[in-house]
Amino acid sequence: RFDKLSRNRQKREVEAGEIRLPFTPQPPCVDRVCGGGYNFHVIIVTAKQHRIESMNELETLCREINLPAEETACALGEAEKYPAATDAFAEKMRRGHLRALTRRSPAFKLAVTLKAALLAREEYRRRGIPEDVFTDTFSDITVWSGNDRARYGVVGLDNIGWLSRHVRLRLFKIGRLQYELSRFVAPPFGNVANFLRALPLMFGRILNLHIQQGEPLSSEACDVSFVRATAFFARFFPNYRYTSFTICSWVLNPALADVIGEQSNIVKFAKRFTLLGAFPDTDMNARRLFGYGTPRSEYVGDNALRAYALSRLNANKPLLSYFGYIRIK
Repeated sequence: RFDKLSRNRQKREVEAGEIRLPFTPQPPCVDRVCGGGYNFHVIIVTAKQHRIESMNELETLCREINLPAEETACALGEAEKYPAATDAFAEKMRRGHLRALTRRSPAFKLAVTLKAALLAREEYRRRGIPEDVFTDTFSDITVWSGNDRARYGVVGLDNIGWLSRHVRLRLFKIGRLQYELSRFVAPPFGNVANFLRALPLMFGRILNLHIQQGEPLSSEACDVSFVRATAFFARFFPNYRYTSFTICSWVLNPALADVIGEQSNIVKFAKRFTLLGAFPDTDMNARRLFGYGTPRSEYVGDNALRAYALSRLNANKPLLSYFGYIRIK
């Protein structure tokens, strides 16, 4: 048995090795030694090995999602500097508790989000979800760290609210499209007919679609994505009985058919959906069209779509988003 002085000394030795473990006089992971004591060197070796393995997993994830070198170094540095804190915040993020994290630095948020992704990977593997779905889904970390860098000029991550959906297994990227397990949120319907059409959606679950930036929105890729998604949710979420695919986006604007043509990928995609209503969006639409971090004074109408958007902005007219749905037969 250890007396109080011995316990305090052993605790200091553990902390001196920069290992932050809760102290216990009889840890189950160590070997018994002569005299009834315990070999605390085993604690230190085991904890250090765990940290090395954790950092290796983090570096591998950065490589898998093609995170740029500077962002990777930034995240690994934060994880190395604050191992216990980033672990704790990652656990909170997995549970959807983000308030305290919003006050931390972008670099810290990036490290925490990557660690939360590793926690999500454990659940992916437990459920048998393919690795390519995991990698595609969490490639959004790379997308949004790039957007936030362009917008704010810092290395790290800011949009943790969006990415918390990924780590909580509420959103998956399957092929070209992202699918979020969600509930119907009513848009401004505009007329009674739209309201009546929306009634069946109000009382059931839906799969809300999102379009990740950076890839063509080809009809073929979308067809494959819908087929894969139907099989994916039937296999891995069999009790999630959804009634519709829904989306709220500027790409559903029917006026775009006259701007970019009926044969454009955007217009073909929009025609899949029944529209329910339109409403002015935030400046998110403009950032998507003209680039994150681009000042308003530098917007250029260098193609038909941007010229249309710029003309509306110059006339103080909003870029409209439309809500649409596809009923599941």
